[in-house]
Amino acid sequence: INVVYVDQIGGVTIGFDDLGSATSPSVTTVTHTGTGRSYPIIVITGPSSGSSRIYQILSATTSAAIYFNYTILSGEIIVLDLNPSNFSFISTFNGDIAYSIMSGSSQSEFFLMSGSNTISVMTNGSPTAYIYWRQVFMTTSDAVGKV
Repeated sequence: INVVYVDQIGGVTIGFDDLGSATSPSVTTVTHTGTGRSYPIIVITGPSSGSSRIYQILSATTSAAIYFNYTILSGEIIVLDLNPSNFSFISTFNGDIAYSIMSGSSQSEFFLMSGSNTISVMTNGSPTAYIYWRQVFMTTSDAVGKV
């Protein structure tokens, strides 16, 4: 931002230089047809060349966010298993990388609710992210005809 101007009636004008770059998340909606919470597995594959910084994964549906201090390399695959009884974050290059999850993250609260869930992944490059989950049902009668 180069200049901020507030006019006499409270309008704000912001002047900026349009050179540079910005980072924004990729957003998708996934539908969990079960009736119980499902803890997903998120798999991220590194870019075809170079590296990409992984910043965050966010569930806009539940407001759970996981923040990272991790750079994924070309050819690397990282797997984030959010099952609270078997949580892990593993890299094909570096093994256990749970240390790269930053404080303030809510990985134990990251789950898919029944219905539509909006998930975003923010990186500064071009890795590919996939999300996998099991259909979880609260009762056996909920599962009839859905499995």
